[in-house]
Amino acid sequence: MNTLLVFGSLIMKINCRVVSLLFLAFILTSCSTFQDISDGLDRFSGKHVDSLIDVIGYPTYQQKVGSHDLYIWDSSQVVTFSMPKTTYHSGSVSGYGGGYGTYGGTSTTYVPQTYNYNCKITIEVDNQDSIIDWNFEGNIGGCERYAKAFR
Repeated sequence: MNTLLVFGSLIMKINCRVVSLLFLAFILTSCSTFQDISDGLDRFSGKHVDSLIDVIGYPTYQQKVGSHDLYIWDSSQVVTFSMPKTTYHSGSVSGYGGGYGTYGGTSTTYVPQTYNYNCKITIEVDNQDSIIDWNFEGNIGGCERYAKAFR
């Protein structure tokens, strides 16, 4: 077997393992991130909203809906990363006089990937500004900073 083909195959196996490990780390981080936020917000239930502000910063805005007072942290950021894309190439060539050979190898290009990182935390307070309810939504990129603040 051609040494270049064996080497190319080994590189592809290594790349698959690296991608698999990165994907697993991403999944484990996402569970941790959202659990950290949920646990953190639970710890502040019944406490004055200022104690939460001391930990995660000032809210983006406040809103009154009927008799409900809401504090909202809302962030969104579009980011672009250059992600590698590896392509395997192989083929054969024949030359004048009956010469013949094979070739193989890889090439890597970088493709821009755009993501929207977002997170929205909504806190409801009573008339003494004690936290009585909360919810959040978003993705890992947007919510990670809040998760870190709660750790």
